Amino acid sequence: MRPPPGPRPRHPDTTVAAVILVVAAAAFAATLGFDTIPASLMEGMGPERFPQLVIAVMAGLALLLLWRSRGRTAEPLPRIPPMAYATVLLLAATVFVLPWLGVVPTMTVAMFALGWLWGERRVWLLLPVTLLFAAGVQALFVRTLGITLPVGPFGFLLG
Repeated sequence: MRPPPGPRPRHPDTTVAAVILVVAAAAFAATLGFDTIPASLMEGMGPERFPQLVIAVMAGLALLLLWRSRGRTAEPLPRIPPMAYATVLLLAATVFVLPWLGVVPTMTVAMFALGWLWGERRVWLLLPVTLLFAAGVQALFVRTLGITLPVGPFGFLLG
């Protein structure tokens, strides 16, 4: 059976690849304004080169995606479930609240809320998992790696 005449629908990967290439080009252009370090002071890759390398890899993968999508037609996409929108909304709220509440408390509340949103109703399981994960992140980043995380008004609880 032959496809109906007229323009064939574009495969979604083509659009995604094009958007990634445009963003990569804009990001690469932004890196051209980075300060350069004299060769005598530089060890390894310069500060402008690493972002450019990451951008080049992204652009290369986008070109691969574009090449693989050629000649393919669009298939009907499944409907996005409402749970996906609720998850995005919750994560956006988490990013907004994080600077004021601090990383560990925000992460704890967000993980508990995500678990509840996704259907976990066993509080006796959900609460310890979220608290242990938050404690683990605190121990890894602050205690082990020495990275300071925003603590918010509850920083005194973290020691």
